[in-house]
Amino acid sequence: MTNQTSKRIPNGWEETTLGEVAEIIMGQSPKGSSYNQDQDGLPFYQGITEFGEKYVGIRNYTNEPTKIVEKNTVLFSVRAPVGKVNFTRHKACIGRGNAGLRMKNNLQEFLYYLLKQNEKAFLNNSTGTVFDSISGNELRTFKITVPKNETEQNDIASVLSSFDDKVELLREQNKTLEATAQAIFKEWFVNFDYPDATGKMIDSELGEIPEGWRVGKLGEVIDLFDSKRVPLASDIRAMKKGKYPYYGATSIMDYIDDYLFDGTYLLLAEDGSVMDNKGHPVLQYVWGQFWVSNHAHVIQGKNGFSTEIVYVFLKEANITSIVNGAVQLKINQENLRNFEILIPSNDLLDKFDSILESIFMKYKNNISQIQTLSILRDTLLPKLMKGEIRVTGF
Repeated sequence: MTNQTSKRIPNGWEETTLGEVAEIIMGQSPKGSSYNQDQDGLPFYQGITEFGEKYVGIRNYTNEPTKIVEKNTVLFSVRAPVGKVNFTRHKACIGRGNAGLRMKNNLQEFLYYLLKQNEKAFLNNSTGTVFDSISGNELRTFKITVPKNETEQNDIASVLSSFDDKVELLREQNKTLEATAQAIFKEWFVNFDYPDATGKMIDSELGEIPEGWRVGKLGEVIDLFDSKRVPLASDIRAMKKGKYPYYGATSIMDYIDDYLFDGTYLLLAEDGSVMDNKGHPVLQYVWGQFWVSNHAHVIQGKNGFSTEIVYVFLKEANITSIVNGAVQLKINQENLRNFEILIPSNDLLDKFDSILESIFMKYKNNISQIQTLSILRDTLLPKLMKGEIRVTGF
């Protein structure tokens, strides 16, 4: 693998290789039978799981770890998409889709941004060919230009980290907002302690429910827009790079130059990782202009159920009864529409929606701030990492 660096090296910087400044551990996947979501063993990362986020979340564990990395290790995706990076906050096991990197001078934050800056160079060699994977030797011999002085490395990382720290704070606020919405839902629609509750109950196939409520089907309160989905292979997406998010079953997979949807929608994973270990569906609350693959159902609420109400209703619902497949799990449209839910009075739905409107307005505003901060960080990143802007007097 070859890569090109700038002919002009800033004063006080040097050209070297990644292997000279960092220790690199290539991942090795443990036995599939050891994977679990019960927190048994170490967190396990097969590949990049949080596209575009600095800190990787935990979805799977392994009780037979193979290649182990310490906390605050930079995770680097060695398979498509090559070059994506995350931080792990925990000691973890990494699979063959990842490499773990640690800066020899312990400046992990600088290493993280160094790798982010070189993402495109990792994806392409000198002829512009897109890599499907990258080897350990190619990583070690990859050419980089870095400040010789550790203080300057640390100062560069501090500037960029200040943006990511604010982003992380806003993400935590959004987790709190979601938890608040879910707590109100549980109080009103699970414990039946809602405004003006009479306490009168009637029998139903789902047990006792408040008088005036009924058991219905999810299909009564949602519209599905699956027919508008268009999957795009990775090589096609590589030629269509742009600003619009491309969603897969569980997350943003890419950014492309066109969109299919414009508005607020709920995405529910259709196949693969369709639910967590508690049987809750994998959901994405999305808005704006975006593209969706054929691996996620595209949903909006109707008949008194806003899209936000549907999201909160489904977030902690047990959907195991509508999941098919032994090897490849799948939720088809018919089963999704026939999923049973409680339908309360329109008056209560209106009250709940007015609360959710305020919560999700703050949620969206936080996301808007995250996007602005991310743009500013991404604008500064290349200038700082190329020495075009100096943060110290070297």
